[in-house]
Amino acid sequence: MSRSTLAWLGRVTAGLLTALAGVSPAAAQDVMFVQGHYLVPVVKENADTRTFGGNVRYMDIMDVDQRTHMLYVGDDYTGGVDIFDVSSPDPVYVKTEPTPSGGAGGVIVARNVNKLFFGGSRAGVGVIDIDPASPMYNTLVDMIPTGGSADEIDYDSGDMKVYVAHRNEGFVAAIDAVNNVMVGKIEGLGGILEQPRYNAGDGFVYDVGGADNVIYRIDPKTDTLVATLDTVDPCFPNGLSINPYTNQAVVGCSSRGDSPDTAFYDLKNDQPLGRTDKAGRGNTTIYNAKADRFFFGANGSVGGPAIGIYGGNPVDFIASVPSSGAGSVAFDEANNMIYTPDIQDGRPGLYYIALP
Repeated sequence: MSRSTLAWLGRVTAGLLTALAGVSPAAAQDVMFVQGHYLVPVVKENADTRTFGGNVRYMDIMDVDQRTHMLYVGDDYTGGVDIFDVSSPDPVYVKTEPTPSGGAGGVIVARNVNKLFFGGSRAGVGVIDIDPASPMYNTLVDMIPTGGSADEIDYDSGDMKVYVAHRNEGFVAAIDAVNNVMVGKIEGLGGILEQPRYNAGDGFVYDVGGADNVIYRIDPKTDTLVATLDTVDPCFPNGLSINPYTNQAVVGCSSRGDSPDTAFYDLKNDQPLGRTDKAGRGNTTIYNAKADRFFFGANGSVGGPAIGIYGGNPVDFIASVPSSGAGSVAFDEANNMIYTPDIQDGRPGLYYIALP
């Protein structure tokens, strides 16, 4: 399909941006940034579109295949997983791959097995072939039942296993990413299970419990719960991302918490590292090793929807850039571009900002 890119908004003096990404967290100054919008060509309107907080919820968790420069995002409006080519600074819509659930909760690239996995609700965990040499490239090839409603997801590249949270069912499912089969079930967890994360630094998988304000530590070798960590901060988290080199985490606090903040946690010593109220109340957080930055879709920030940017050792706040109002975020390494879902004129799209 042809592109339907909106006009560039040009360079804007960022009074809302508090620091350059290349400077220390203590520094602060006005900078320039570039932003743009891109609308998804309408495939179909999903009659079963979910609502969240009274608003139509078009897109959820995103991920970028850095090798092929493809961005993937679950989209309830188009009824599948939207795929964009982000090899240039301006994204290009490629296709929407339909899913049985009519969207996707979370998506994750598993590059060393050439697959994209997504949480497909009651249909289970979906598998899309992302091998460019395959005749099934960017096509749904399998669904893996989990015995529940599969939602947010992450990939353990070391053990070649996928971990998917079942938000209100108290368990995380473990999937063999090579053979596409469920091999474990970590049960007895609390409610509002959100973003799982594999930490290559210590070899554990973590998940956040939004109801109990905790971080769960899971041993992927045995698929058992080995520790429950109190965040201490009144965060009730939605998001989690980890720098494997420092074993420090950014915990994305939710609107269920007492204050609109972002929390920091030391997973080596199992203790909090502090917090910041300069961005908060959002959904997804990610860490990108090439940029050496954390990003948080802080759509409930006091000053308006924002993307929080963090880094350093110990990790701390660096910058906040205005966003479209979505709680998800992805980062393209080739063009140093930050992406979030967007809604323009009632239609889904992308909002993108060059890393300042």
